[in-house]
Formats: sequence, C-alpha cells, structure tokens
Amino acid sequence: MRHNLGMAALLASLQSSSSKATKDEVDTVIEQVKQLAGEHGMDDESLCKGYELALGGLLDTDQSLRILPQLIPHTALPLDPVLLTTSVLGQSTASLPPRAGQVAYAVQRRALEQLAVLLELGAVGREGLEALDRLYGAVEQGLRYRILREPTAGLLCLITRKHHVQPHRVARVRSLLLDDPPPSTSLARLLDLYRSSEVGHVRQTRKHAAAAPDGLPSSLEAWKMRVSEVLDGSGVDGELEEGHRVKRRKHSHQVPLPDSAILTSSTASPHLADLSSLAKLAEHLDKVVLPTHAASVLSAGAGPTRRSRPPTEADWVRSWAFLPRSGYDHDSEHLSQLSHWIISRLEHELYDLEPTKAGHARVEDLLSRVRDICELGGEVVEALEPFLNTFLANWDGERHRDVIFQLVALLKPRAWADLEQSVLGKLRKLAGTASVDWVAALVDCLSALVRNLAVRDNWHLQATVTTAFGRLDADGQYLASLESFLEFTDEVILSATARHPTSLVLRSAALGFYESTLLLPLELDLPVIVLPSPIFTYLCLLSNELMSVSRICGIIARLRDALVGAESAIVKRWQDDPRGPQSSAIESLNARLVTLVGALWMRRFLATDASMGLSSDVLDKLRSRSEERGQQVASSMGLTAHSALALLAQDCLSVLATQDGKSAESLVGPVTTTALKQLAKDPAAFHISFNEFRPRFVEYLEERGAKGLASCLFSSLSSLVERRKSSIGGT
Repeated sequence: MRHNLGMAALLASLQSSSSKATKDEVDTVIEQVKQLAGEHGMDDESLCKGYELALGGLLDTDQSLRILPQLIPHTALPLDPVLLTTSVLGQSTASLPPRAGQVAYAVQRRALEQLAVLLELGAVGREGLEALDRLYGAVEQGLRYRILREPTAGLLCLITRKHHVQPHRVARVRSLLLDDPPPSTSLARLLDLYRSSEVGHVRQTRKHAAAAPDGLPSSLEAWKMRVSEVLDGSGVDGELEEGHRVKRRKHSHQVPLPDSAILTSSTASPHLADLSSLAKLAEHLDKVVLPTHAASVLSAGAGPTRRSRPPTEADWVRSWAFLPRSGYDHDSEHLSQLSHWIISRLEHELYDLEPTKAGHARVEDLLSRVRDICELGGEVVEALEPFLNTFLANWDGERHRDVIFQLVALLKPRAWADLEQSVLGKLRKLAGTASVDWVAALVDCLSALVRNLAVRDNWHLQATVTTAFGRLDADGQYLASLESFLEFTDEVILSATARHPTSLVLRSAALGFYESTLLLPLELDLPVIVLPSPIFTYLCLLSNELMSVSRICGIIARLRDALVGAESAIVKRWQDDPRGPQSSAIESLNARLVTLVGALWMRRFLATDASMGLSSDVLDKLRSRSEERGQQVASSMGLTAHSALALLAQDCLSVLATQDGKSAESLVGPVTTTALKQLAKDPAAFHISFNEFRPRFVEYLEERGAKGLASCLFSSLSSLVERRKSSIGGT
C-alpha cells in the first residue's frame, strides 16, 4: 500500500493547522489527498483522520464537502467514522460558528449519504454495523430536519431489524409523510418496513431495502461506482449476510492467460464447441477459437462485479401466486409474508400518499393481483380480511368497485354477526342511495358469494378445518349464517326493486341470485332456501319481456322441488317434523304458484284467492284503476294476452297454420277464444280451438328458450301433466 504512505501524516498536519491555514494551503492538501486516495482507497488510520477533519467543524462547508468524497475505504469502514457521522447530526453542530465546530446540514447530509452507500456495498465493518444497531435512536433524530430526512430514512431502511419496529416509530413516519410534500421516497420505504411485524422473517439485505425507484444523485452515483471499483480490487464483496461482511474469493494471477491476438488468430484451431471436457479445454487453451468479444474480455482489466437484480413486486406476486399450486401445505410463514406485503403496500398507497390518478391505478393493479391470488385458494387470504373491513368502512362505493365486489364474493364462511357488522352492513347502507347499476352489481356480487359458499364441502363440521388461507371452527354456526345471508340479500333486492321497479338490469341480477340459491338444497345438500318476495314476483309477472316472466316461473317451479321433492336437503332435514320451518315456506310457495298459474292460464289475475297475500283494499284499488282504463283485469295477464306473450302467440299461430297448409292472416287482435272462433268462419283459414292452442303455444315457447314458463305450467296443471306424459310415451 505504498500509495497510502504518508497519508496519516498529511492529514494530521492539516488537522493541526486547519484553523490557521489559508484557503490555498487547504486546497493544496485536499488535492494531494485526492491524488493519493483515488486508486486504492485509504487505510483505517488515514480514513479516521479524514472523517475527523471533514466532520470536526474546523473547515468551511465547501472544504468539508470537497474532502468527504475522497474518503474511500480500502477494505471496510472502521468504527470511528460511523460514530462521528451519527454524533454530528442535528442543530447542535449546525448552529455553531463557522470553523469553530460548525458542521453544516449540507455536510451532515453528504456524510449520511456516503454511509448509506457504503452499507449498500457491504463496506462497513462488523463493529460499525453493531454500533448502528445500538445507535438506531440517535440516527432517527435526523428525521426531524427536512434537509436530512431523505438520507436518514434511507439509512434507517438499511439498518432496520425486527426489534427496531415500534408503534411510536410507525406513527411518527406516517405523520412525516403527511406533512412532507412531496412525500419522501425513503420515508415511504421505511414505513413499509415498519408496518410489517414479520420484518425478521424476510432477510432485509441492503439491496432489497435500498431499491429506491428514483435512484441516486449523479454525483453520489459516480462516487458509488468509484467506491465499488476500489472495493472490488481489494476483495470486499458487495453482499451482506445477516449483517456480516463476507470476503470475496481472491483472484489468482499465477496462471497467465494467452494474449487476445493469439486467441483470435486465423490458424487452424479447434472450435470451442468441440471441446467436451475440462481436460481438453486445458490442453487446447492456447489454440481454441473464441469470439473476438470473448477474447477481449479475457485481456481486459477487472471491472466492478455485477450484482443481482433485487426482486420486483411482480416477482414476489408471481412467486406467491404459485404457492397454492406448489403444495406449500398451509405454511404460516409463507402466508404471513404474503399478507404483510399486501397490507403494507395497500395501506401505504391508500392512507399515506395523496390521492392521484396514478395512485388509484397502482391500487387497482395491486387489488387485481390480490384477487387473482385469492381465486387460486377459493377464498380471501385471512389476514387480508381486517384490511377489507377497514376499507369498506370508509368506502364511497365507487373506487375500485368491481375488484372490491370480486373480493367480497370470495369471503369464506363467517358468523353472521361478524359478517353483517364488518361487510354487509356497509354494503346495505350504500345500496340505499346508490344507482340502479351499482345495486345490480352488488346483487351479482352477492350471488357469486352464494355460489362460492355453496361449493364448499365443509359445512357439517365435526372439528376445526384448515382451509386454503385460513380456518373454520367446529362451533362456527356457518349454516345459520348462510341462511341469514340469503334473507339479507332478499331484503336488498326488495328495497332496490321498490325504488327501481322497471330496471331490467336489476331484475336480471335478482333472478340470477334466486337461481343460485336453488343449488343449495337441490344439489349441494344444504337445507336452506329463500323465496322471492310477493312484490318482486308481481314485478316479474307484469314485465313486458319474456325473460322475466319465464325465469320467475322457473324459479317457483324449482322451489317446489326444493321444498317437497324427495331428494331435497330440506325434506331430508325435516322429514320427521311436518310442522318444521318448511311448512310456512310451502304455504308461501303455494300462494305464488296459484298467482302465477291463475294469471297466465286461468285468467284470474288479482282474484282474491290468487293474490299472494295482497290485502282486499289493494286488490280493489287495482281493479278499479284497470276498469277506469277499460281493461279486463282478470284476463289481462293471460297466456295469449300478456304484453310479453301476445305477439309470440300470433307468431305461433302463423307457424301452426303454415305447417297445416293454411293461413292465419285474417286473425284480428290477440289470440283469444273469440278471435279463434271468428277465424274458424273462414274456410281457408287455420282452425284450432283455444284449449288446444295454449298447450302448443307453451311448447312453442319452450323451444325458443322459455323453459321456466313451460316447466311451471307443465308441472302444475293436471291436463298439461297428462299431455306431457302421453307425448313422452308416444315417442
């Protein structure tokens, strides 16, 4: 180390005379230090004296800032520079007179930045690392000063360990982020570390913690490259393992490499691909043909070692997404790392930063990734549920609506009180004033949740069950919770349809929900069911499109199978108790069947005994209103007079007439008994009775997709039941 001979003496001389030395004298010594330290760095003694000079308050600010970049360690930074850097932080030294103890904030900032770079490169000795661990509280005092906040936070990111994470520190950093426009990148990263109570589980290497997106200032980046070259030449590795410095394997220069000109000569030489063993490679090393670029690399000087790229967020998400597929066997550490990473990122974006369009896009992207992970396990990650509860408590109903609904649909079974208080209560409140499209999306979400819950096979718990991302307890009363959830959704639908009675999108979503609930007793052995309310049933019956009429009829028909069918879970559950809760449901269902069949087939719409419990006053008002309009109330909802079916009945009659080689063009008005009798007076026209036409019309509708309507009528009327049996027997 002949380049460093005399370094200590030069710095000692400068230190002893700096208070009296002229500017030219100081500049001369600084230039000498720069020339001597530039290539190989400085030994420990010289480095300590250099730091004492730069941070001792004996020089002007610009002179100290010129000395600090020259203080490059040959191997690893000793303890004294670390202690000196941490001891000068703050106002106590910055407020002293110049050249009489003052260490300006700019000098403190540069010293912190250099210490962070050396930590990142693994160039701080063991004693220095242990001192930083003990002096964590002293270092964090730099957060009090705006000019020191960014480098202090960056340094804390590098030295934070699990035992440093305390609630008051989390609160302090959060308040600084809110009060510090624009937000500090390093502060945000520091809060991410603080938020995770599992910091010790994920090894905080320097590179992982220091992966700041904004990079370093150009002058500091150049200094970092210069230090890296010196350290590579001295054999100090750039990696730390659990806070310990690791020596790089020394390079051997005993075997000279052949000159690049020989390696790239045009003489006949074996090709590299032909050398199949190390022995052959050694034998022909001086003759083997290498590409010109490879040969030049062999003869080039050693450069800085390329360090591995820190894993990005996308890398972490991809690795976690494959956990359920790779048999992680409910590894709690995997789950805790996943959960804490997700929660810290989301809380940082939502609560620590000012809302921006770019921030909303990042949250949307992260929530979408979370949803994809949860879908792999079939349920929301258990540790994410408290975050989701908190988010919903302050949710406006619009931000990230679709992905939030998709996450709600993946909730696993919970006790009803918990589910209502944490999730459904807020959704009910939002639905009370939301648009019809929003409520329809909510009903679709609740239907998806029913389907997700329905496919589970652990409802009859005998012991605690471990699920993909959590657990179910044996005493959870999840079946009662599911039944309450069905009633809740029915109430939401009733309230929404009362406010938006003509909305087709809402009606379609509600019908989808009731269809989903039929799976529970009929296919999944769960003895729970919910009936559409009378008001909703009437709205579907009175609609002017076939979809609503047919689907509500199909739901009512299948509900009969659910309540009285031999294979229904409800029948099996209450077969020994004919007065069980299913008895009142059967009574309500019969009222709906009588109403639908009476209106469509019997032409008895709003009859007293076919009104689903409507009071006589309401029935009288409806009848009088219809009579004022000149309408025949009883037959207005008949199969061939219904506004959604009348034109289809005429089309059906035309098809039947064509098949018979006749015409029905002389038909006047809807297809009724009177109209068909009038049509029969024309010898060239198609002749068919009304009683014969209606069954064929129902079959016509069934062929065109109205299977619910056909199922309801063919299973409710004895004449149609016999017709169906005879047609099946005939085939």
